[in-house]
Amino acid sequence: MNLLKSALAVGAASVAVLLLHCGGSSASDPSASDGGASSSGSTQTVTFHKDVEPILQKHCTMCHTEGGIGPFSMQQYASTKDFAAMMASRTKERTMPPWGAQETASCTPRHAFKDDNRLSDAEIATIAAWSAAGAPEGDPKDAPPKSTKDITHLPAVTDTLELSPYTMGSPNDVLRCFVIDPKITATKYLNGYHVVPGALGVVHHALVYADPKRESLKKVAPGSDQYDCFGGPQFDSANLVGGWVPGSVPGELPPNMGTQVDAGTLFVVQIHYHAAGQGPREDKTKLELRFTDKQPEWYAKTRLIGNFRGAFGTTPGDGLQPGADGKVEFLIPPNAQNHEEVMKVTLPAALSAAGPVYLYGVGGHMHYIGVREELHIEHAAPQNGAPADECLLSIPRWDFDWQRGFVYDTPVDKLPLVQGGDRIVVKCGYDNSMANPKMSRVMRETGITAPQPVTLGETTLDEMCLGAFVFVSKIPF
Repeated sequence: MNLLKSALAVGAASVAVLLLHCGGSSASDPSASDGGASSSGSTQTVTFHKDVEPILQKHCTMCHTEGGIGPFSMQQYASTKDFAAMMASRTKERTMPPWGAQETASCTPRHAFKDDNRLSDAEIATIAAWSAAGAPEGDPKDAPPKSTKDITHLPAVTDTLELSPYTMGSPNDVLRCFVIDPKITATKYLNGYHVVPGALGVVHHALVYADPKRESLKKVAPGSDQYDCFGGPQFDSANLVGGWVPGSVPGELPPNMGTQVDAGTLFVVQIHYHAAGQGPREDKTKLELRFTDKQPEWYAKTRLIGNFRGAFGTTPGDGLQPGADGKVEFLIPPNAQNHEEVMKVTLPAALSAAGPVYLYGVGGHMHYIGVREELHIEHAAPQNGAPADECLLSIPRWDFDWQRGFVYDTPVDKLPLVQGGDRIVVKCGYDNSMANPKMSRVMRETGITAPQPVTLGETTLDEMCLGAFVFVSKIPF
């Protein structure tokens, strides 16, 4: 049964959102104190090995490692100490470590997210105190034990697929798609995946899509299995599986959950390559998959909602919403600093006819002009304490370079319940002015000297407004 497909088909299926369990701590209150972190009121000298290194190992060294995507390593005192002031500033601003989901005045989700990598107030104060004290090293004997957790490979992997080599030699970012065939001859159920980059220093992030109709073969040149693909894989039947960023743990569903993958399905891996000031680097990335032949108790399915150019479907009011001028038109004027576009779609009445459907995870996607995004669900008949207008995710400081997805940290039966008649709302805010540093950077790279009108599209200076939603149900979607 494919209850969501017709009602939630997206005009452009491209998206860059990472729906995965990313590395870091378990969900927590970022303002809570943290064991091992010195309080700001302590008179004891804060040192690297005793106080700071445990924080870095917990939150930072998955990116800031030798050869990693971080611009310097935080694994040793010598390579970290000169950056103490910058670390104090960036953590105080909460721009590092990158974690887009934030509680705001307009949005506080009912459930925490798994693997919340935000620093607590105590951890931020510890880094600030260390910097203010002159970044002392302390006694190496006080260093925490090295982590033994292996996040480099998927446990119980059943298929390892090698992508063809690619040499990153451009000074600008590149988004490249790789088509791979797992040679599936009968329906299977995907329960886990992991991307293993070959060149950590240039692989910024990766997205994995299923291609059930093998449409990606039309995108590649004869004799090739690669193509350029800014924004997404650029074919309509793409189903987002998940993604990877530096420090990601393998993307694993619970043992009783899986995504149906039919015979003949191809996979497409989109990789964002970032030069990071390095010379040419050859990458040979691998995709690890874990399939089972046993039907799961819960079926998981990702749907992309948004990118509407006008009215959508048959329910009045669905699709792109009128702007402040009353026009139904996706257009971000030049120099507009607080522009908003809103997309809505009503879930089909048949959605929950065969049993409950829950929302397992969420994510957002815009391009470089985007600055904020919120996802809501307007419940037709709220249940289990849900508000009539439930905010699912708020990203108040959108950053294209640090995209990821967010999975709710709660049992399935406590997840947000979605029903026929509920309305999904995607709100996207944009800054199409030189005050937007991302916009300024892209303009310099493309040779444009002044902001231009921006519409929906796939290119760097086009925009998108998409939400990604991972639904789970007792029936296959």
